[in-house]
Amino acid sequence: RAGQGTPSSSADLQVVSLFAGGKITDNFGAFMQWTGQKYANLQSGSQVGYNAAAIDNTEFRYADRTVTPNSDLILGAYINNRAMMSDVWNNFGAWESGWINYFNPGGPLAPTTYMMGESSQHAAVGVGGYFFKDKTWYGELAVYKSPTHGPFSMLTAG
Repeated sequence: RAGQGTPSSSADLQVVSLFAGGKITDNFGAFMQWTGQKYANLQSGSQVGYNAAAIDNTEFRYADRTVTPNSDLILGAYINNRAMMSDVWNNFGAWESGWINYFNPGGPLAPTTYMMGESSQHAAVGVGGYFFKDKTWYGELAVYKSPTHGPFSMLTAG
């Protein structure tokens, strides 16, 4: 360990995520992320709660496409634990990160950082539906709730 304020050559793996996703049936698929972090409270830089792990961005989705000579329609439905995760063009904040978390217990020079207040994002489960008509019109509607018990409460563990 390096001295106070001195750079160290030791590695400190702070956050790790495992991803899995793909087709389950012809119309049903899933995406799941599990994240483990060395320090449970990165927002304050505290070392309290070592080695926290939980389910992270997760979505189960159904989609079907109907093509006729005059129309092309995609309809879908999903359940997930992250608002805006379903955005098919990935242009909302569900996949953004302001910076990589940094924690160095070796000295007072290390900044304390946070992940843009994202911890509250996984406290709700959403159900939604969407359509994409003639490769021109897209619409989506979803509702979110914070379940405290029941089968969907496992999605709010993160």
